[in-house]
Amino acid sequence: MTRPLADALARADALNPHASFIVQAPAGSGKTGLLTQRFLRLLTLVKQPEEVVAITFTRKAAAEMKNRLLGALQAARCDPPADGDPFTLHTRHLGEAVLRCDQELGWQLLDHPGRLRIMTLDALCADITRQLPILSRMGGRFGIVETPAEHYQAAARATLLLGKEQTRWSPAIATLLDHLDNHLARVESLLANLLARRDQWLRHVVNPQTQGTDPRALLENVLRQVVSAGLEAVDRQLTPLEKEEIGQMTGFAGENLRRTGSDAPATRFQADHPFPGTTPEDHPHWLAIVDCLLTKGGTWRQRVDTRSGFPPASQGRSAAEKALFTEMKSCVLELCRFLAQRPGLQEALVGIRLLPPPRYTEAQWAILHAL
Repeated sequence: MTRPLADALARADALNPHASFIVQAPAGSGKTGLLTQRFLRLLTLVKQPEEVVAITFTRKAAAEMKNRLLGALQAARCDPPADGDPFTLHTRHLGEAVLRCDQELGWQLLDHPGRLRIMTLDALCADITRQLPILSRMGGRFGIVETPAEHYQAAARATLLLGKEQTRWSPAIATLLDHLDNHLARVESLLANLLARRDQWLRHVVNPQTQGTDPRALLENVLRQVVSAGLEAVDRQLTPLEKEEIGQMTGFAGENLRRTGSDAPATRFQADHPFPGTTPEDHPHWLAIVDCLLTKGGTWRQRVDTRSGFPPASQGRSAAEKALFTEMKSCVLELCRFLAQRPGLQEALVGIRLLPPPRYTEAQWAILHAL
């Protein structure tokens, strides 16, 4: 007797045509077979087979999917096997239901398999564009290119030419040219590169849900999210006890550096300052922590001196102060050796130095506004 699949109930749920599902499973577990069943189930609910669309990323996957469907329909025309597992039998029953619809509605799917709409995402977009030549402004024959760099370059060049009225550039293009020392070819190249990465920025610029929102506030909010995410990547790797010790070391270094008139990042950290949170306003304090633990090259400190906020014992004015200097120097180096064993922590700390300011300067915003 064939045992039912352990996830039989989940597979049955995924065939519900009135709900949406995300199916995640390892290779070879039957995801394509389940998708075949759902496609067959949906075919029994429509008047024309073209109403059901399956989208894949590659032509190979689309071809495999179509072969699976045609194989299921071919199998449904043959005599049922003497024995079979429940999943295969259910696929057969669904195929038989589709063949009944095929006969009643005159689809002739086995003679015209092209009516099964299983295509790549690119092919679907092209198909929609061909059906709407006026709205898409792409009537006639066209195709999808694998390397569109030259087309991005042409589009950027056309945009620049549109912005030139007789002998004068538009204010926006003039701003960009001024920013790049009137290097027109560089402006064109940068715009072309932006087009190639439009999936990363277009939603922030053209988004119906954000219409009416101050664009500067919108983009600066993205910066704030980036900064917070970078700080959280470090914060979640540290225990409360480690944070307390790091705060003591950084506060000690900051106090000593302020006495020397240094402008190092650690001078922003007060000895009695609570450990920073993960908001953009906390970023300067995190920079002080990074400066205390890492060298300018981004490696863990293996030695500290007066320039890093840890003077030698010889500079102590009393026996107690000499002992304190010796102890703090030893503690910070031991702390660095301990934290160096934490996978990913060093990279996350270096990343804090690379985080952008949470706000644009007026000069920066002028360039972004022009773009």
